[in-house]
Amino acid sequence: MKKISLGSFQSRLTLALIAAMFFAAAMSNILIYKYVLNSKLNDLRDKLMAIAQTGTLALDADILMQVPLKREGMNTPQYREIAGKLEEIQKANSQIKYIYAITRTEKEGVWQFIVDPSPAMERTRRQWATSYPGDKYNAARFPEMLRAFEGPSADKELETDEWGVTLSGYAPIRDKKAKAVAVLGVDISAQEVYLIQQEAYRRLLFILFLGIIISLILGMLISKGI
Repeated sequence: MKKISLGSFQSRLTLALIAAMFFAAAMSNILIYKYVLNSKLNDLRDKLMAIAQTGTLALDADILMQVPLKREGMNTPQYREIAGKLEEIQKANSQIKYIYAITRTEKEGVWQFIVDPSPAMERTRRQWATSYPGDKYNAARFPEMLRAFEGPSADKELETDEWGVTLSGYAPIRDKKAKAVAVLGVDISAQEVYLIQQEAYRRLLFILFLGIIISLILGMLISKGI
């Protein structure tokens, strides 16, 4: 009859227990990572909506809608007044990369800029997107933006357009009759979201490392007991 090596059996049992615990720890940490990341992103979405909604209180919808929707509209006092307000909101919230007022056109899914205080966009590329009054924008790509006339909303994930990769929040700009006539949009760059992902990833690694140490200790103690 073949003898069973206790040392070999204990080693294999220890490895099996450690592997099982490691797998359980890894799966739980993946779930924790997703939970933390989703929680952080939801917090950021709530913050974007709050910034946008609060920002609309500083804007006069009647003055905004007086801005001529053509390039020369940038030279009007109405444009300068709204642009100044938007710049103040941006300065008060350092995370904001772009802020703008935009409204719908008669064509489904096509919107147009009213005021965008950024310097006519970043003209570092040969073909750059302008943001002068009246410039059209394909809002059909972004369902949360389309919902913004009904109430505050924010993108559920990173979105890519002519301005790069951003996460955006929106809120309706209402006139004195409480009718939504335009939307205030605030964008933050993907870098902000990337930092959130990195923070969640660091937490995951710490918890995973801790789980491995606990698995090693428990695996050896249980195998010895058996």
